[in-house]
Order: sequence, then structure tokens, then C-alpha cells
Amino acid sequence: GLLGPHVEEPEFLGISPLGGPEFRNMLRGPEHAETARLVLDVIRELKDEKPGFRAAVRALVWAIMVSLHRLPNLARSDPAPARRREMERIAPALDYLAGHHAEPIRVGALARLCHVSVTHFRRLFNQAVGRSPAQYLARLRVRMAAALLESTESKVLDISMEVGYPTLSSFNRHFKAVTGMAPREWRQRA
Repeated sequence: GLLGPHVEEPEFLGISPLGGPEFRNMLRGPEHAETARLVLDVIRELKDEKPGFRAAVRALVWAIMVSLHRLPNLARSDPAPARRREMERIAPALDYLAGHHAEPIRVGALARLCHVSVTHFRRLFNQAVGRSPAQYLARLRVRMAAALLESTESKVLDISMEVGYPTLSSFNRHFKAVTGMAPREWRQRA
């Protein structure tokens, strides 16, 4: 081919620019249709488990990473080494939050995942993502709920419980604080 068989561009697999306070971790489907299609293809491959699905998922994830690195508002320079180290130190907590956002989560448990004290973890987390762990979790839950409101017909109460809110009133309050509108307004706008 045009490129040798082992030519890679590992910078596209790097996640350090894909974080921090300036990075938008929620992309709207209509504005990023190609990336949304790739994510849906990954979900389909994982669901169907046809022969070769692992290779297909690897290729699709590569394409998603390239797409994310092409975002126009993404800083082209690698973050400062200190910021990169902070992101790497809290990566286990971020990974845990992404997979368990609907569960009750204690900061002490997140700090243990990162092998640091609670005080040090809070400082690292805030420096890396620009908000406290509780604020980050609330925002993550709201972003997940916003995606469900746009892509499903599920009841608002069911969505609030699915993303980890024990009461509808706390969900509504957090949703409005993050998005500026009530969940029903969000769905109607979408």
C-alpha cells in the first residue's frame, strides 16, 4: 500500500489532549454525524459478535480517536507535562466513573483506585478536570441523561434513575444547573 504495513501514528491514540476543563466530552449527533455513526458501529459490532468483531472494534476505535483529534476546538499542542501527569494519575478514577456513574460513589474509593490520599486526590482531580469529583459526576450523569433524552422515548423518571439519581427532583435540579433547561425542555428542543 501507500504506507508500509507497520506505519502507525500513535499520537491519534493519545488521550491526554482529550481531557481537561476545555474539552467537550459530549458531542451532539447532528453536529458530529460521522463520529456518532462510528460509535453506533462499535455498539453494533459488540452486540452482534460476528466473526472478526474484535478487529472491527479496534479499527472503529482508531477511527473515533482520529475523529476526536480533528475537533476544531481541540488544542493542537500536547498539554503541559504537569497536566498530563495529573490526568494519568486520575485516569483510573475517570475510567471507574464512566462505567459506574449510576452507582453511589465515594471519593475515598476513587482515591484508593489512584493510590493517593483523599486530600491529594481532590487536588489532582480539580487540577486535571477543572472541577471537584462530585461536580464532575453530576455533570457526567446529566450528559448521559441528555443523550438518553435525545435518543430514546424513555420516561424522564426512568432516565433519572438509570443515570444514578434517586429522586426526580434532584435530577431536575442538577439537569437544569448543567444545561440551563429542564429535562422535558431539552427533549423538546432536541
